[in-house]
Amino acid sequence: MPGVAELPAEQDTAHYLGLMKRKYGLAARIGLLGSRLKGRAHRTVGIRIRLSE
Repeated sequence: MPGVAELPAEQDTAHYLGLMKRKYGLAARIGLLGSRLKGRAHRTVGIRIRLSE
């Protein structure tokens, strides 16, 4: 499938993380907490994928 992937700005990544927390609830929060405890919170990056029609 053809498409385009892009790395959004930092504030967009924060927005996407908020959406994940809202959709997946406790499971997302635990996963993100694990990343923060390992010191990887600043390396979390969102990826936006758009499929071509």
